[in-house]
Amino acid sequence: MPTPSTQERVPAGLKEAVDKFMAILEKGQPDALFGLVSSEGVVFGIESDPLPVSRIRDELRKKEGIYCLLFDTDCLRKETLQEWKRGNYSGNIEAAISLREAISSASEKKININGSGKQGWVSWKLELNGKPGAGFINATDFDFALEKNAWVLKRVAYPGYR
Repeated sequence: MPTPSTQERVPAGLKEAVDKFMAILEKGQPDALFGLVSSEGVVFGIESDPLPVSRIRDELRKKEGIYCLLFDTDCLRKETLQEWKRGNYSGNIEAAISLREAISSASEKKININGSGKQGWVSWKLELNGKPGAGFINATDFDFALEKNAWVLKRVAYPGYR
């Protein structure tokens, strides 16, 4: 299902890769993600090192870590609570929602896609109508890169993750 978007300078094939990524999230198809991740790994979070493909594969298979962030809110909340306990932190755990839930529960999606050369940038804003998570996930950026003539995911700048 194509996503509503504003496109400025969009290199050939980038919008299709973005639509594929969004469909993978919406349909909950973690195995389909492997054809879309960079061979150099993917950065998840704001100031993180790239997660190697082998670790991404492992976390998706074990349904932990990145799997939770992308596909499973209950799992994400459980892992987040464990981290909070270790760090003696408390907060509104209802605000932690997976990207899949954010996309599927949004009443409006605004996606901006642009790029130059072998780099692509995507930003989204979701209208969650005051639902839990509205302040946590309403804006996220994704970076794509052209590798071997295919657009692949390089970074998911997810607020509050790792």
